Amino acid sequence: MLGDLIGDGIWYRIGRVYGHGFIARWGKYFDVTEEKVGKMTRLFHKYKHAVLFISKISNGFGFSLVTLMTAGVVRIPFGEYLSVNLLGQFVWTGILLAVGYFFSSAYIQVNNWAGRISLIVGIVLVCFALFRYVQYLRKRAEEIEI
Repeated sequence: MLGDLIGDGIWYRIGRVYGHGFIARWGKYFDVTEEKVGKMTRLFHKYKHAVLFISKISNGFGFSLVTLMTAGVVRIPFGEYLSVNLLGQFVWTGILLAVGYFFSSAYIQVNNWAGRISLIVGIVLVCFALFRYVQYLRKRAEEIEI
Protein backbone atom coordinates (compact mmCIF):
# COMPACT_ATOMS: atom_id res chain seq x y z
CA MET A 1 0.00 0.00 0.00
CA LEU A 2 2.77 2.37 0.91
CA GLY A 3 4.61 1.80 -2.38
CA ASP A 4 1.44 2.44 -4.36
CA LEU A 5 0.74 5.65 -2.43
CA ILE A 6 4.32 6.84 -2.95
CA GLY A 7 3.96 6.24 -6.69
CA ASP A 8 0.66 8.13 -6.71
CA GLY A 9 2.32 10.99 -4.85
CA ILE A 10 5.11 11.14 -7.43
CA TRP A 11 2.61 11.36 -10.31
CA TYR A 12 0.67 14.05 -8.43
CA ARG A 13 3.90 16.01 -7.91
CA ILE A 14 4.87 15.72 -11.57
CA GLY A 15 1.47 17.07 -12.55
CA ARG A 16 1.66 19.89 -10.01
CA VAL A 17 5.25 20.99 -10.69
CA TYR A 18 5.68 20.30 -14.41
CA GLY A 19 2.04 20.21 -15.52
CA HIS A 20 1.22 20.75 -19.15
CA GLY A 21 4.89 21.01 -20.19
CA PHE A 22 5.54 17.45 -19.02
CA ILE A 23 2.36 16.23 -20.69
CA ALA A 24 3.25 17.90 -23.98
CA ARG A 25 6.77 16.50 -23.99
CA TRP A 26 6.49 13.10 -22.27
CA GLY A 27 2.78 12.34 -22.03
CA LYS A 28 2.70 10.27 -25.21
CA TYR A 29 4.91 7.67 -23.54
CA PHE A 30 2.41 7.27 -20.69
CA ASP A 31 -0.75 7.58 -22.78
CA VAL A 32 -1.48 10.95 -21.16
CA THR A 33 -2.68 13.54 -23.67
CA GLU A 34 -3.88 17.11 -23.34
CA GLU A 35 -7.30 15.95 -24.50
CA LYS A 36 -7.55 13.38 -21.70
CA VAL A 37 -6.29 15.89 -19.14
CA GLY A 38 -8.88 18.40 -20.37
CA LYS A 39 -11.71 15.89 -19.93
CA MET A 40 -10.43 14.89 -16.52
CA THR A 41 -10.07 18.55 -15.49
CA ARG A 42 -13.76 19.18 -16.24
CA LEU A 43 -14.65 16.12 -14.18
CA PHE A 44 -12.41 17.25 -11.32
CA HIS A 45 -14.11 20.63 -11.08
CA LYS A 46 -17.44 18.87 -10.46
CA TYR A 47 -16.55 15.60 -8.68
CA LYS A 48 -12.92 15.69 -7.54
CA HIS A 49 -13.30 13.36 -4.53
CA ALA A 50 -15.46 10.86 -6.38
CA VAL A 51 -13.11 10.81 -9.39
CA LEU A 52 -10.06 10.19 -7.21
CA PHE A 53 -11.78 7.51 -5.14
CA ILE A 54 -13.26 5.63 -8.11
CA SER A 55 -9.98 5.88 -10.01
CA LYS A 56 -8.18 4.34 -7.06
CA ILE A 57 -10.57 1.45 -6.41
CA SER A 58 -10.93 0.64 -10.09
CA ASN A 59 -7.26 1.15 -10.86
CA GLY A 60 -8.38 3.87 -13.21
CA PHE A 61 -9.72 1.67 -16.02
CA GLY A 62 -6.81 3.01 -18.04
CA PHE A 63 -7.10 6.59 -16.74
CA SER A 64 -5.06 6.16 -13.58
CA LEU A 65 -2.05 8.25 -14.61
CA VAL A 66 -4.25 10.86 -16.23
CA THR A 67 -6.24 11.14 -13.01
CA LEU A 68 -3.18 11.34 -10.77
CA MET A 69 -1.41 13.93 -12.91
CA THR A 70 -4.56 15.97 -13.44
CA ALA A 71 -5.04 16.15 -9.67
CA GLY A 72 -1.67 17.88 -9.53
CA VAL A 73 -2.37 20.07 -12.56
CA VAL A 74 -5.65 21.40 -11.09
CA ARG A 75 -3.85 21.89 -7.78
CA ILE A 76 -6.00 19.83 -5.48
CA PRO A 77 -4.50 20.33 -2.01
CA PHE A 78 -2.12 17.45 -1.31
CA GLY A 79 -3.72 16.63 2.05
CA GLU A 80 -7.11 16.23 0.39
CA TYR A 81 -5.59 14.23 -2.42
CA LEU A 82 -3.73 11.96 -0.05
CA SER A 83 -6.69 11.35 2.27
CA VAL A 84 -9.05 10.37 -0.58
CA ASN A 85 -6.31 8.28 -2.17
CA LEU A 86 -5.56 6.57 1.15
CA LEU A 87 -9.23 5.72 1.68
CA GLY A 88 -9.41 4.31 -1.86
CA GLN A 89 -6.19 2.38 -1.22
CA PHE A 90 -7.70 0.71 1.86
CA VAL A 91 -10.82 -0.28 -0.09
CA TRP A 92 -8.79 -1.54 -3.07
CA THR A 93 -6.42 -3.53 -0.86
CA GLY A 94 -9.39 -4.96 1.04
CA ILE A 95 -10.97 -6.09 -2.22
CA LEU A 96 -7.75 -7.76 -3.35
CA LEU A 97 -7.31 -9.50 0.01
CA ALA A 98 -10.92 -10.73 -0.05
CA VAL A 99 -10.56 -12.07 -3.59
CA GLY A 100 -7.34 -13.82 -2.62
CA TYR A 101 -8.89 -15.31 0.49
CA PHE A 102 -12.11 -16.52 -1.12
CA PHE A 103 -10.53 -17.83 -4.32
CA SER A 104 -7.36 -19.36 -2.88
CA SER A 105 -8.83 -22.85 -3.11
CA ALA A 106 -9.78 -22.20 -6.73
CA TYR A 107 -6.11 -21.53 -7.45
CA ILE A 108 -5.18 -24.96 -6.14
CA GLN A 109 -7.86 -26.60 -8.28
CA VAL A 110 -6.80 -24.66 -11.38
CA ASN A 111 -3.19 -25.57 -10.68
CA ASN A 112 -4.10 -29.26 -10.44
CA TRP A 113 -6.07 -29.16 -13.69
CA ALA A 114 -3.34 -27.19 -15.44
CA GLY A 115 -0.79 -29.79 -14.35
CA ARG A 116 -2.91 -32.62 -15.71
CA ILE A 117 -3.59 -30.85 -18.98
CA SER A 118 0.11 -30.02 -19.38
CA LEU A 119 1.01 -33.67 -18.82
CA ILE A 120 -1.53 -34.84 -21.42
CA VAL A 121 -0.39 -32.24 -23.96
CA GLY A 122 3.23 -33.20 -23.33
CA ILE A 123 2.52 -36.90 -23.89
CA VAL A 124 0.60 -36.14 -27.10
CA LEU A 125 3.46 -33.97 -28.38
CA VAL A 126 6.08 -36.62 -27.61
CA CYS A 127 3.96 -39.30 -29.35
CA PHE A 128 3.48 -37.05 -32.36
CA ALA A 129 7.21 -36.29 -32.52
CA LEU A 130 8.06 -40.01 -32.31
CA PHE A 131 5.51 -40.81 -35.02
CA ARG A 132 6.96 -38.15 -37.33
CA TYR A 133 10.51 -39.37 -36.60
CA VAL A 134 9.58 -42.96 -37.48
CA GLN A 135 8.01 -41.72 -40.74
CA TYR A 136 11.19 -39.78 -41.50
CA LEU A 137 13.35 -42.85 -40.86
CA ARG A 138 11.16 -45.05 -43.11
CA LYS A 139 11.34 -42.48 -45.89
CA ARG A 140 15.14 -42.29 -45.57
CA ALA A 141 15.37 -46.12 -45.62
CA GLU A 142 13.27 -46.25 -48.80
CA GLU A 143 15.49 -43.63 -50.44
CA ILE A 144 18.63 -45.59 -49.56
CA GLU A 145 17.21 -48.85 -50.96
CA ILE A 146 16.30 -47.26 -54.26
